[in-house]
Amino acid sequence: MSENANRRSEDVHVLSRRDFGRLAFAAFPAAALAGGASLAFGGNKPDSLWGGVPFGIFAPYRFGPEASDLEGALNALVKFGVSYTELSNSIVERYAGAPQPPGRGGGAGGAVAQQAAGGGAQQAAAPATNQAPLAPAPMQIPCEGGKPTGAPAALGGGGGRGQTPEQRAAAEAQAKAMSEWRAAVPMSKFEDVRKQFTDAGVNIYAYRITLTSSMPDSEYDYAFNAAKTLGASQITMEHPHDVDLARRIGQAGEKHGMNIGYHLHTTASMTAWDDVMAVSPRNGLQLDIGHYVAGTGESPVPLIEKLHSRIYSMHLKDRKKVCHDRSENMPWGQGDTRIREVLQTLKKNKWAIPVGIEFEYLVPPGSTWDAEIAKCVRYGKESLENRRG
Repeated sequence: MSENANRRSEDVHVLSRRDFGRLAFAAFPAAALAGGASLAFGGNKPDSLWGGVPFGIFAPYRFGPEASDLEGALNALVKFGVSYTELSNSIVERYAGAPQPPGRGGGAGGAVAQQAAGGGAQQAAAPATNQAPLAPAPMQIPCEGGKPTGAPAALGGGGGRGQTPEQRAAAEAQAKAMSEWRAAVPMSKFEDVRKQFTDAGVNIYAYRITLTSSMPDSEYDYAFNAAKTLGASQITMEHPHDVDLARRIGQAGEKHGMNIGYHLHTTASMTAWDDVMAVSPRNGLQLDIGHYVAGTGESPVPLIEKLHSRIYSMHLKDRKKVCHDRSENMPWGQGDTRIREVLQTLKKNKWAIPVGIEFEYLVPPGSTWDAEIAKCVRYGKESLENRRG
């Protein structure tokens, strides 16, 4: 890389803590979420197509309890001035009347359960210090002497491991009830959700739902039909690490004319999606640029340049790279993930790949979840609007 290119690369990355703090003028208190959209954005519908890049938020991931249901999440998106979202199936299905497992009803409880299932850390009390608090590092790679020494630590259990017979029976009963509900629920429920979001100026570009090998075909049809009805162009889920399952999911995507974006944590690499892409043209990437940096220590830009046509969406976060402390999630501009460089790459090449904030760093002392997300929104907007390219 030339000296000039190096300077440009550094230029799009550097944002001091003072600069990031300055973005707080875009923030607003959590209590404002109870009011109308005009409180923060003058009553206008949001528009976050900046520099030709659809900029959004994965919702309601780590939103506060006042924004953990469908109405609250939509109000929050409008307040943030964001017109694109990847929407969790949990709040849509809860709104549509899906059976809920014991102890996981609507409201904040549902959001907490969702966050735990998604691997996102709950907000914890931060130390009274001027240093940015350290967020838990999903799938941190063990290091010694600045070099990786092992495989990434796995995310939480799953698959029924460690469950009592009673818990397994309850989980199986819940899965059966959900399967029956999904086979029968009218799409009018999802049409209503789409209308609410469209009327508010928010586009649902992705529907996040996990498909498994044990699900019947009717549940696959439901997932894609629901996503299409919501207006989404893709469903998103974790990489299944099972080629036969990825083939079946991809074939369902081909049947319904919809893409599938597979998400990875620190096991991501330049070739990590080759297996799923090989078995279906509908299988592709949901690239998490923070996890990529935390796992490889490299810029995600070369991967984006190589596979942009198969990257259906992205998650944005700022993590430190592998073997830099604990690869923590940091306030934007303080980690090793060159978010601005990524956004400028999309803008320069006119690659309209939807990008979404996945809010994972801990809330600093004296701040709030919504104030911090607002800073991230402003960071993205300034990155795409205030620079030539």
